[in-house]
Amino acid sequence: MPSLIDLSVSSPADERIVINNFEDFTNGKTFPSFFKLKVKSNCPWNISVMSNSSHLSSAQPIGKFPVELLSLRAETSNNFVSVSSKPKPFMQNSNDHIENSYSVDLKVDSPFNYYGGEYDFNVIFIITAL
Repeated sequence: MPSLIDLSVSSPADERIVINNFEDFTNGKTFPSFFKLKVKSNCPWNISVMSNSSHLSSAQPIGKFPVELLSLRAETSNNFVSVSSKPKPFMQNSNDHIENSYSVDLKVDSPFNYYGGEYDFNVIFIITAL
């Protein structure tokens, strides 16, 4: 039987990442369960994560915000993986179930040396069969 894999990703459509107090600026801020991943597969798999750019984009000329200040943590891990413009290993299946759902936390490290404003970013999840 051929490998069959399906990955769906969702996040709250109206969720805004807001960092507006001194504590968040100095220590960063974690947004629990920012992404939801749903995997359907008949084989073992790996998921990698990346961004399509090395900087977050802004409609205003307010400087560059490096994408490496963003990191993700799957509920199956205690460690955050920083996002970059190159794929990084993120998670792999840990059981033999056909369907699995996972929550993914988003962390924004201290943006203390960067300008405030509105930024856009894309996170790309890549799933491959083992």
